[in-house]
This record gives sequence, C-alpha cells and structure tokens, in this order.
Amino acid sequence: MSKNITGENEEKRILASGLLSRLKKYLIGVAAGIIGVVVMLCISSLILTISGVPDALLDLFAYLSVAVGAFVAGYISLRLLGSSGLTNGLATGALMFFIQFIVSLAFSDGKVFSLQTLVYLLINCLLATVGGIVGVNNKKRRFFK
Repeated sequence: MSKNITGENEEKRILASGLLSRLKKYLIGVAAGIIGVVVMLCISSLILTISGVPDALLDLFAYLSVAVGAFVAGYISLRLLGSSGLTNGLATGALMFFIQFIVSLAFSDGKVFSLQTLVYLLINCLLATVGGIVGVNNKKRRFFK
C-alpha cells in the first residue's frame, strides 16, 4: 500500500471517496423516487376527491404510488451510476424501503411489521430493480452531434 505525505493510505481515501460518490447517487435517485411517490399520491387524492371511486381502492393507489416512485428511484440512480442495474437497482429499492419504513415507524400505532410491510418491500425492490435495468440500458441521447 502506498502512503502519502501525511501517512494516510491513499487506497483507503480513494475507496472512501468512491463510496461516498456512489451513496450520493443512490440518495439522488431515492429523493427523485420520493418526489414521484408524493406526486402520485397527490394525483390519487385528486382522483379520489373528484370522482366517485370508492375508498376501498385506497390501498391500490398507495401501492401504485410506491411502485412508480421505486421505478423512478431505480431509473435515476442507475442513470447516474451507469452499471450493474440489477444489484444497484435492488440496493436503491432497499434504501427507499428503509426510508419509507423509518417514516412509517414515526406514525405507527405499535403495529410495525405486517403483510403490507412485506408487500411494500417487494414492490420497492422489484420496481427499483426494473427501473435500474431500464436506466442502465437506456441509450444516452445527444442533442448536438
């Protein structure tokens, strides 16, 4: 291992900066995904308010909103990362679920784990993985040749 003048291992410094760079790209994607969830929830609430859609479809709108948000999170993260769509998409989905889970803990009434929690985990991981694969395989468009 090579050491720089201050005695720090340069490899560790490079590894740490690369890890922080990747984490930043994950968080940008997750932030975009959360914005996607909020937009979809606003659209869903507008639909429920204006139309005569029964309130029983509330869970369906919530699942759809999370699915769109997870896809957006995986897509944006992997457009920034550029490789390993399957594993990085899965990591993005897990990170998005973790943030949603922490927020739901703040508003829960003691019921932490349920079948619905597992469904949200699966939706986040699967759709973020699909979004990641699409994001990696999407060709970059050039406006000027």
